[in-house]
Amino acid sequence: MARSHGKKILLFLDYDGTLARIVDSPLKEFITREMRETVRDVVRSFPTSIVTGRDVPKAMNFVKLENVHYAGSHGMNIKIIGQQEHYQPLPHLEPIITEATKCLEKALEGVEGALAENNKFCVSVHFRNVDEKDLDLVEHTVNTVLGDLPALKLAHGKMVWELRSAEDFTKGDAVDHLFHYLLQHLQMVSSQVVAIHIGDDRTDEDAFKMCYVRKATGLAFW
Repeated sequence: MARSHGKKILLFLDYDGTLARIVDSPLKEFITREMRETVRDVVRSFPTSIVTGRDVPKAMNFVKLENVHYAGSHGMNIKIIGQQEHYQPLPHLEPIITEATKCLEKALEGVEGALAENNKFCVSVHFRNVDEKDLDLVEHTVNTVLGDLPALKLAHGKMVWELRSAEDFTKGDAVDHLFHYLLQHLQMVSSQVVAIHIGDDRTDEDAFKMCYVRKATGLAFW
């Protein structure tokens, strides 16, 4: 409270595990009505952005709020309130992710519980429901596909492996982009705001670091 006194709070929220509980099916991780109303109330006071590994349309379908900014695919796809165009720093990545998803789906079709989720600019391989005896096979499959696609690298999350751009662009970069956009939109400078990121996974650490780069203007909650 002391850190934010007299300043504008900019809020950045992770989705899975933060706004929504982790469930067995990653395609059914909807937020509760109570959480949606909580976020709706927060948005009335603070410019709010949701920064997630999910693709923007999926995130918008889960959250069902239009007055927030969305950064999907770990920042590879950013949708600003009221703007039709999306900010996509690496548009050439989309067909590579499509190819990777098809390869993974074909290779994993006999592995019960494995799911390759196309998030447009990254592909998430969920193994929460995979039998322990099949985990080595899933990991081998992911590494095999990755070996054929040098434009991608492997990232780890909670019960998920993600193939995403080998070029460094993370949730931290997404927060940085949104941070500067919001400063311009609010006609403020960094010393007048406090950036807060709330998240629960390894991928959020990049966003935490970006908040701390802002020195006294940043806070992070795990």
